[in-house]
Amino acid sequence: TTHPPTTLPPTTQPPTTLPPTTQPPLVTSFTCNENIYPTISSIPDYATKLVFEENSYPNARYLDISRFTQLRRIEIQDGAFANADSYYIDNPYLEESIVGNGCFNGKMKRARRLEEDDDEWYATHPLGLYIRDARQMENLSIGGGSMTTFETIHVVHVHVEITLDVGGGSLINIQNVEIPTPESVSVNIEQISETIVQSIQNANTEEGQEPEMSITVVEFVPTQEELIIPTYPPTTIPPPTQVPPTTIPP
Repeated sequence: TTHPPTTLPPTTQPPTTLPPTTQPPLVTSFTCNENIYPTISSIPDYATKLVFEENSYPNARYLDISRFTQLRRIEIQDGAFANADSYYIDNPYLEESIVGNGCFNGKMKRARRLEEDDDEWYATHPLGLYIRDARQMENLSIGGGSMTTFETIHVVHVHVEITLDVGGGSLINIQNVEIPTPESVSVNIEQISETIVQSIQNANTEEGQEPEMSITVVEFVPTQEELIIPTYPPTTIPPPTQVPPTTIPP
């Protein structure tokens, strides 16, 4: 007997489709200490938020945040930069700077700095609190017992409605508040200098007493370099890129 051939129906296996993968968004907020970032220059310069942990960077001589051109907020926690003698702000998008207790209390001896002249930064930057460009900063908060050795606050471009919150025992040795001549800047610089002086005196004066601190407001003619306000286009963080589905043929 002859059996007819057996015809098996074809088997069709559907292709395997892998779901798309999405890359994580770019991180722009950084928590910093010397173990994670040994130097300030090792922190990514596209940061929009920086938090310096308590008691971090005890050997830093100054803090210059000008390289972070997109920075919006900086928080310096208690005891960070304890031995630094200068804080330099030159950040056009910075909205808030918070300094904790016991920060920036390094010995401020210009002669020693010049003798040690192993860092060119000191040759071109004033000692103390130097605010070159903070035109969007509405809040500068300084905790208690900070910047005790600072003698000078140097201001060029700053937000006209800036709020300065000073804790007791801070900025106790300020002698001069240096401001541009009124005709050289577009904001009411005299109002700003009055806010700075009153905030410092009120923080270090017992209630009902007359301020004992004598702070001199010194007008200066800014250099051309100081008057030029550089423009930095905001950093546009690209949306997460999506890899299309991968189809594996059967």
